[in-house]
Amino acid sequence: MIVEDDDDLRQAVAEVIEDQGYVCRHAKSGIEAMAALGLELPDLLLADLVMPIMSGIDLLSRLREHPSYLYIPVTAMTAANDRMLGVKLNVPVLDKPIDLPVLSQMLARYCPLGGNPQEA
Repeated sequence: MIVEDDDDLRQAVAEVIEDQGYVCRHAKSGIEAMAALGLELPDLLLADLVMPIMSGIDLLSRLREHPSYLYIPVTAMTAANDRMLGVKLNVPVLDKPIDLPVLSQMLARYCPLGGNPQEA
């Protein structure tokens, strides 16, 4: 699942994910993501950190409060270029613009086609 308020970026990243054979769910905000999680749990959640309504940081906080969502791998996406951000949030961070080979590696790690995700 990709959670990104920028329509063009959300669509572009989703297309890259889908071109690799994955199904990608979309959400424009943390609120939409929480609603979608009630229907189906993703193998990986990519969340923009800076969004209106509910930020990716707030979304991550809510995920950590909900027992059903604790084990969803989350990767933050940000243009902040803050190397310590991932350490502070305890999640991997993809810098924007998104490095497609790094995104592909992350997908292969957490969402291997035809197999089980590797241990983090």
